[in-house]
Amino acid sequence: TTIKDDNSINLNYSFTSGILGMAAKVDPAAITINYTPASIDAVSQNAIYTEGSGVSQLVTTSVTINDPALQVLNNNLGDYRGSYVEINRDSGINSADVLKIGAITGIKALGTNLVDTVDNTKIYAGIEGSGTGHLKINFNGNVIADQALVNKIVNAVEFSTTDTTIKDDNSINLNYSFTSGILGMVAKVDPSAIII
Repeated sequence: TTIKDDNSINLNYSFTSGILGMAAKVDPAAITINYTPASIDAVSQNAIYTEGSGVSQLVTTSVTINDPALQVLNNNLGDYRGSYVEINRDSGINSADVLKIGAITGIKALGTNLVDTVDNTKIYAGIEGSGTGHLKINFNGNVIADQALVNKIVNAVEFSTTDTTIKDDNSINLNYSFTSGILGMVAKVDPSAIII
């Protein structure tokens, strides 16, 4: 995660001959890998949750995850397998919070997986921590997780809480972070972007 300021990595190549152990090296500046970091964009929709109602509230429908290195895969539809998204309260994990995946057309929760509603063998993503104040969505299924699928799932997150000590301004900020399946690059949403 310490890519240079110009988003490039130089690689060293060396070759050692089986005869006399002679070594040859390529100038490291000759091979450059450009990497544009992943990003998450979100527009605050100020979701309204009624304290004590017990009814979960859809957080936002405006999160867009984009990783240029993953987006070029799968005929430019993206292949985000190996990546994951984590969500929790900005002030830290609060066990009173319940973060879960709400209704998604064509997808249902089955144990700790999100699967196809018709064919349970099609696994789109794994879920960790649902209902514990922290939600991790692992795009590790056996179906290619293209960008549209990733954003559909991330935008189905619902929130509720039994916490009765909400801040003075009556709001809760949620952190969204995305970790890429390539190089483990992490992108985060400004926590003030998602407000409940």
